[in-house]
Amino acid sequence: MAKVAKRRGYSYRITDLDYPAVTVKNPINAVGAKIGGGKAFAFGRSVTSGVRNLQDYYNSTMRSCPATLWVLGGYSQGALVAARAVKSFAPAQVVYVGLFGDPWTYLPEGKGLSPKACKGRGLSAYRVHVPECKTYSGSLGMSNPYEASGLEGKYGLWCNRQDYICGSTKLLFDMAGHSHYADFGELTWMSEKVDQKLKKRQRMIALASAEDSSDEEDIPDSIQAHLPTDQYRIMMDGTVELDASESFSSGHEIVEYLWSVNGRAFESTGNNPKLSRTVYFPEKETIILRVVDDVGQMAETTIKIITHEYEGEPYQIPAPQNVSASYASGEIQLDWIRNWPYMAKYILARIDGVDLDFVPVTELSGVIDGIESTDVTLEVAWLDKGYMVGEWTKLDIEEKDPPEEINIEPVQTGLSMPELATSLFILGIATIGVIANKKYLPQ
Repeated sequence: MAKVAKRRGYSYRITDLDYPAVTVKNPINAVGAKIGGGKAFAFGRSVTSGVRNLQDYYNSTMRSCPATLWVLGGYSQGALVAARAVKSFAPAQVVYVGLFGDPWTYLPEGKGLSPKACKGRGLSAYRVHVPECKTYSGSLGMSNPYEASGLEGKYGLWCNRQDYICGSTKLLFDMAGHSHYADFGELTWMSEKVDQKLKKRQRMIALASAEDSSDEEDIPDSIQAHLPTDQYRIMMDGTVELDASESFSSGHEIVEYLWSVNGRAFESTGNNPKLSRTVYFPEKETIILRVVDDVGQMAETTIKIITHEYEGEPYQIPAPQNVSASYASGEIQLDWIRNWPYMAKYILARIDGVDLDFVPVTELSGVIDGIESTDVTLEVAWLDKGYMVGEWTKLDIEEKDPPEEINIEPVQTGLSMPELATSLFILGIATIGVIANKKYLPQ
């Protein structure tokens, strides 16, 4: 389906990509997607089909209109399709690639127990909206490098809190944020990013490669205040870097950034969207960011800064010890003993870099099924009650033979059925006699 419209002088066409997307609500599809990293089974075949259809659409369009410019938008499985297909596009013709809830998220600044992202430093250029500072990789792995060659600076990533798919949580069923990318202004946000890219352009044609699309002809103007994350974590006497550059006012210009700390009066940094703040005490600070545009419109957002007395986290979760793995009949059996650290509440397993499920440490064992061979890299880590991931341990997998079948043959007594019944009757009488005369036995 295609729709032709105009937005601020640009003519564009929105096309919904037609491909056989599969739902991961089906457990078989979900497991296949997990094990195959999105590249195999029904889910992987669906992605491959979508990539092929998008590339065919691109080629046919460019033959008839070689000056076409492209904007790709992909949500969830559609993000995989868009990210893979755009690699074959001419980089000069690509304006922007917006990815929402991407299963192949890669944010190196979110790695480790005390990641740089929690201090507001080293943020990836494509990190548009990722509130959880510890987000590192997606549920199906990670695309490294995230931006295809020649397309650097043209990507944007949105990954809400509580979205297991794009990796903002390790809790398998915590996907409350995955279905809300259209609810909090993200589409307006992407529209603004595209407008910024097109300031020196004269025309555009937009292609939306998403699982779902809106029938709206246009996105209303709005003003929004944004910071890359909504929670920062630093050590006492540490400095956090706040950068509100992603704030915007559609059709207008932000002229002032104001900051309020713990309810105090707002202080202005003028048109400078950045603020460095050093925190000297191990406490929580609440900061309100207010932005004002050139026609007086205002918007606010709130973030928290959490400080502690030690570099990194108040504790570090060590790598698991005394965990064994064995393989038989398509299953890997994990076993461990009661020697986990006090903060460990769950054990998490991953195969070939893809996080799988986790189980409470008190269960002492777990099973990973659907494994075709031992030619995989298996790692485990402890999780605390807040699902913070500790250090990983690589396990050797012991391959065991399946248990032999045991055939039980009937025992031949040498007695006929009447003879056997008579013997049992006599034995019963003898037993009763012993019990009845027990009091007469020598003491």
